[in-house]
Amino acid sequence: LRYPSLAQIVASALKHFDGQRYDLAAWVVMPNHVHALLTPRPGFDLSKILHSWKSFSAHEINEAFWARIALLLRRFLQGEEANEKLFETISACNIFLVSFGQTGDVDGLSSVPDNDSHMEIVESLLVIRIMHTLGYIGDDKDIHAVIYSNDFTHGIIESASRKKHLINQHINKALKESHL
Repeated sequence: LRYPSLAQIVASALKHFDGQRYDLAAWVVMPNHVHALLTPRPGFDLSKILHSWKSFSAHEINEAFWARIALLLRRFLQGEEANEKLFETISACNIFLVSFGQTGDVDGLSSVPDNDSHMEIVESLLVIRIMHTLGYIGDDKDIHAVIYSNDFTHGIIESASRKKHLINQHINKALKESHL
């Protein structure tokens, strides 16, 4: 939510049924959570209102995530042939994100402070795996385990979290050197 485009998605969800299902007195979108002061209208349950906000926001943020990945892939894959490993990597990430979106579960991710950081790490992990698979990034013993794993598990995400700076350095260097 620290990114304006993602915060705007949440803000739109908050305002969407204002005056219909609830009266929204005040709200603020913070980098990793939201504060809202509202009064549900008769016949509308607060828990269902909150579920609606979370469900809509999660869906839209997930769409934004995949839109960024699709743009990146379009740049990378011009002239490339089908790549089964790349497909498997993207599929594994999607399965992880779907299960994460359904549960919001970050249990066991002690080094990942919030869901935004969690998504940034997943995105960086997916990008570095794509770039490595396509030959833009070579081997590095310090990030070998996170690159070569086919999984997106809590353990891998936590390991990538500890190496986020190094992972992003590799990504930025490869993008600069390849003029992508």
